[in-house]
Amino acid sequence: MPATTITKYPRELSPGQLQKISLARALLLRPKVLIIDEPTSTLDATFRVIYMDLIKKISSSLNISILVVDNDIKFSKQYADRIAVMESGHIVEIATVDEILNRPLHDYTKKLVESLPIMKMHYKREDMIPYEKDSYIDYLLDIPITFEVFPGHFASMRDREMNAILKEYKGAKDLLSEVLK
Repeated sequence: MPATTITKYPRELSPGQLQKISLARALLLRPKVLIIDEPTSTLDATFRVIYMDLIKKISSSLNISILVVDNDIKFSKQYADRIAVMESGHIVEIATVDEILNRPLHDYTKKLVESLPIMKMHYKREDMIPYEKDSYIDYLLDIPITFEVFPGHFASMRDREMNAILKEYKGAKDLLSEVLK
């Protein structure tokens, strides 16, 4: 960016320039972890790719872990190592991108993956747990259990959901049996 950028007001800058300036300001502190919320929401498709490539290069060259908060799984899969899926402010599943996309366990995650227009589903639609979002879930009374179903693949579920996973994945049976004891 030109040196004259420093004299400009934020309203005089493009969304891309604002994003780069915000990133530069954050990096001045030399953090070990950088949390970026919706980093590409104001950018068009071309600049989204350029900006995320820049973030990836910065991450590797400065040895910084970056947590990107985004609601676009399709776009995130190109840049993320792991994905945490949240429902109503609670993490319900954490796994590698491939695990989330090819073997979603939580019913909310399945619905998210199913909604992706180009993705091929590797699970049978008829075996899916019907997703019935309660209008209100009392997380103090109806507490889901978070456990590692497969190595590195965590899911947060209630009894109904755990029983469905036991039926669907034989490999999960031993792990879940230990949790349920």
